[in-house]
Amino acid sequence: MRIACIHLPAFPLQVAAHSHPIAEGAAVVVVSPAPAPVVVAVSRAARAAGIAVGMAASSVRDHAPGCEVVTADPELERSVSRGLAEALGAIASEVDDGGRPRGAHHAVFARVPTGVRGAAFGARAIEVLGRMGLVGRVGIADDRFTAAVAATGAHERDAVVSVPRGGSAAFLAPLPLSLLELDPDVQHVLEVLGVRTLGAFAALPPPSVARPWDADYQSLARGDGGAAMRPIAPVGPIDERAPVGAGAGVGAAIGAIAGRIGARLAGRDRAAAALELELEGHAPIRIVPDAPVSGAAELADLLGAAVGADVTHPAWVRARVTGFAHDGAEAEAAVVTPMVALGSAPVAAPRGEVEPMFRLEPTGQELGGAMHRRTRRGKQRPRLTPPAQSQLFAGRIR
Repeated sequence: MRIACIHLPAFPLQVAAHSHPIAEGAAVVVVSPAPAPVVVAVSRAARAAGIAVGMAASSVRDHAPGCEVVTADPELERSVSRGLAEALGAIASEVDDGGRPRGAHHAVFARVPTGVRGAAFGARAIEVLGRMGLVGRVGIADDRFTAAVAATGAHERDAVVSVPRGGSAAFLAPLPLSLLELDPDVQHVLEVLGVRTLGAFAALPPPSVARPWDADYQSLARGDGGAAMRPIAPVGPIDERAPVGAGAGVGAAIGAIAGRIGARLAGRDRAAAALELELEGHAPIRIVPDAPVSGAAELADLLGAAVGADVTHPAWVRARVTGFAHDGAEAEAAVVTPMVALGSAPVAAPRGEVEPMFRLEPTGQELGGAMHRRTRRGKQRPRLTPPAQSQLFAGRIR
């Protein structure tokens, strides 16, 4: 099975655009919440003004007095990440939302379905990103680490990089050793000894001291970072919000919301049987369509029709899907849902019947502790689990 990494650069800035009207080309800085706010993401214009990630928020105005400063919203970032993972469920057999977003970038992992070419899957993933109002790059490989490196190294004009099957070690070999989160002193010693690439590091003999982390680093450098996933089950109400820009108006905000909701419904293989629309300064409007809807165009028409002509210019628009119906080609009386929360039994519901709401949770058992053979001598070593992988290389992926 192949793993795809969907890399989301400047993720806090992308999420801020979901709640604040940000003009294209504007100088925008996203800072972490109090008590000691620092810069976590910057736009290109802000970077050109000399603002960098990690800078103290108090010094931002000194470099760019006219820039807009937005405080990061960790809960919204988590919600957007889960929403994207949910939407990717329409094209992937399993999706791992990457855990709670931290730092300037974020990554979501997906298992490529059998028989689907990497380039074709990557192109479809880019389309899903666009529907969710996000931009990113896609790397595809046999293991998570190589996929992440391929995604972060991709260029905007070549947004998808697919490493050939069995080619992870060759792909990683010429890349710098700094991609691994090695201790700085250890990395300096290795570089003095001429070990400056992942290939040279992977070729070193095994460590004489029984320290599992050393073996794990070499496993990553060899392209043996593991393909373990923590798949999610997308459940609960779908909640999307969009700002109303000065020039775009309510219609554009509703269109953006409809696109995101449509993508998430496709990931669930569901249709919306009941919705709630809310505009700033107005009471929520409950909408129950004559028949369940799932397409972005249908949703936009439905939400647009519920907005009265006398509505004043709101700052934001919000829509929630509170009732779901099965959305498939089957004409049977009942369809078993493939998405079940951890510890739950499969739920069967008649076609068109509204389902209860539920929460987004990891599914399956913990993946740690799985053993496999790693050497010709048959020595047993634990395969890297996702939490360990994030500790090893998350800090170096840019």
